This record gives sequence, structure tokens and C-alpha cells, in this order.
Amino acid sequence: MGLYSKLIAKPLDSLDQQTGKIFKNLFYFVFKIASLGIAIYGAYLLVSGLLGKTGYLTMLKSLDSFDLVRSIICLIFTFTISAGMFFSISAIFWKRANDFKTREFGGAVFLFPRFIKILGEAIAVIPVSAALISFFAIILSAIPYAPIESLGNLAGSIGSTMVNEFIGNTFAAVFIETASDYFQLLTDGFIGLITGFFMSIGVLFGTYIIAELFEIVIYFLIRKPLYN
Repeated sequence: MGLYSKLIAKPLDSLDQQTGKIFKNLFYFVFKIASLGIAIYGAYLLVSGLLGKTGYLTMLKSLDSFDLVRSIICLIFTFTISAGMFFSISAIFWKRANDFKTREFGGAVFLFPRFIKILGEAIAVIPVSAALISFFAIILSAIPYAPIESLGNLAGSIGSTMVNEFIGNTFAAVFIETASDYFQLLTDGFIGLITGFFMSIGVLFGTYIIAELFEIVIYFLIRKPLYN
């Protein structure tokens, strides 16, 4: 009976009395782990993509002087953007994990819309990062260093398509032959940059709308005023 009380009765009683708190702690640890996982995985992608027989540094060895200079400059810009993207997503998860400890959400059911908003905040970083990588690659007419492609694949078919929309087209920059070709691709780069920013805003806005509609339904069902 003592074992039953400790392992079954007390945990269930605690769950009944403070369901929201228990799930807040669960989300806290999930997002802390996710934050560390993204940071570690991002660091791995940033380094591994440079090395090996098919790595970016190996590719640089096959270029002539002018192409080499452009590619090195492109590497600096696109590596920095990629690192900033991984850091931003990791920092978002870390910050929002702390929010589960310090903010009151009003019960377990209200944690779901909060979860949707956090995912939206993290995903919104990807399109603008991909657009910036594409833009600098086009300006420099060089192949970008884009470990972001692996993150897009990790996010599934939608994430992969979203990243390839920007990154895939930039590889045409190395085949530019005339000034007309360059300015046409540069125009596409500016359009892509604007598209990426609006896509990020759209992802953020869309997920917040979905989450807040979900909250409105909850407030309606429990007959509680939405705003005090």
C-alpha cells in the first residue's frame, strides 16, 4: 500500500491539483533540450559542411583566383547568416522555455496555443535567413555556403521547399556570362529578399492567428471574459 501511495496515488493527486504547473515544467524541459539540440546540431552542420571531399573548402581549391576571392567573401557572409539563424532559433527556444517558468498561462489547455506561437517564431527565422543567403550569393556570383538546407530538410517537405525556393536558384549565379544576366539575377535576388521577409512575417502572423483563434474558442467554451 505504501508503494501504491507513493507511485500512483500521490502523483495522480498532484496532477489533479496542479495540471498546468506539471505541463509547464514539461514544456520547460522540452524547449530547453530543443534549444541545446538546435545549437549543437547547428554547430555540427556549420563545421561538417566545410570539411570532407565534398565540403565547401575542398570546392574552393578548384577555383581560379577571381572566383576564389568572390567565394571566400560569400563564405564569410553566408556562414555568418547561417550561424545567426541557428543561434536565433536556439535563443527563441531558450527564452520561451524560461517563460513557462515565469508566466502564468491558466491551465494545460492554454499551453497548446503557446506552443503553436513558439513554433511559428522559430520557423519564421528560416525564410528570411534563406533569402539573405541567396541575396549575397547572387551579388557575389558565387555558390553560397548553406547548411540551412539540412535544417529545411529536417523540417519536412514544406521546410525543404521553402528553403530551396531561395537557395536552389542561386547556383545559377556561377554561370553568369553577361552583364544582362547579372542584372536579371540581381533583380530576382531583390525580389527574393522581399519575398523572404514577407514570408517570415506571414509565418509569424499565421501561427499567431491560429493560436489566438484557439484561445478565443477556449474562452468562449469556459465562458470567461477574453480581456479583463
